[in-house]
Amino acid sequence: MSIKFTNYNTGYIAAEYGRIFKTTDAGLTWSSIIHSSAWLRDISFGDSTTGYAVGNLGLILKTTDAGLTWSILSAGTNQVLSSVFFTDAYNGYIGGEAGTIFKTTDGGNSWTTYSSGIVLSIESLYFTDSITGYAVGSSVMSTNICRLEYYSYLCQNLKWTDMIKYRVTLTKEERDYLLNIAQKGKSKAQRIRNAIILLNCDEGGFSDKKSNSAIAQMLFINERTIERVKKLFVEESFEMALNGKTYEISKAPKIDGEVEAKLVTLACSETPEGYARWTLRLLAEKMIELRYLDSISHETVRQVLKKTNLSLGKKNDS
Repeated sequence: MSIKFTNYNTGYIAAEYGRIFKTTDAGLTWSSIIHSSAWLRDISFGDSTTGYAVGNLGLILKTTDAGLTWSILSAGTNQVLSSVFFTDAYNGYIGGEAGTIFKTTDGGNSWTTYSSGIVLSIESLYFTDSITGYAVGSSVMSTNICRLEYYSYLCQNLKWTDMIKYRVTLTKEERDYLLNIAQKGKSKAQRIRNAIILLNCDEGGFSDKKSNSAIAQMLFINERTIERVKKLFVEESFEMALNGKTYEISKAPKIDGEVEAKLVTLACSETPEGYARWTLRLLAEKMIELRYLDSISHETVRQVLKKTNLSLGKKNDS
């Protein structure tokens, strides 16, 4: 389904079972204005009166009178057409299966077919002008789980090229080092994986670069993982991209016998004004307030009290 408004009050919905709905009162009421034969997936208006809707079986509908009447166009395909975007009444694009892009410059009378260079269906299109646009593709895995893959493409003179933000360029020494790690297989799994990612992303001229999607399928990983490794290479260092980003783990404060005794004594004392009984969080805050420790979590308090068999279930009257 898809919804588009041409102004504040007037909007259109392309829906399942080939239906198009229209509102002229900012969505307060909707009327069905057409019921076509195929499922509709997207709708776009080039101006206030000229609109296009696309759907299954290569269906393309066009109106030039703000939806009063619709005519059927053909792009010479029976593909599922999932997206449409018109920059004006005459210039527009349609996204099809397997990354296919259809373009018209004469209001849909004729269409030219181009390949975006990917194998995914083009689910959504957006153009900032007549030649610069972006596409979102999706595919269905063999497990029947729908997985969305996000791509940005720049259309310039009808040539679609992958917009790569992070470029990996390895020296020969770095490639040899990574090949040694990948081939011997004696390092940690993450390190071997990152080595393979860097080798296949390399644009240093020593081998053919693979696409993110190809690497992801080869390693059975998400493309976001590949982008993270490339980002570390560009913004941090070769070593960090290979080994992964390390994080400092804060050590829990050491709880000795003296601290345990203070905590037990505190738990057995009168509760602060306004509290019916001690809670784990209240005890942790009080321990820090009394400067017994610089920091302590309520979970650490729970563990200490559990070890001493002291319960906070009810107020201690001793």
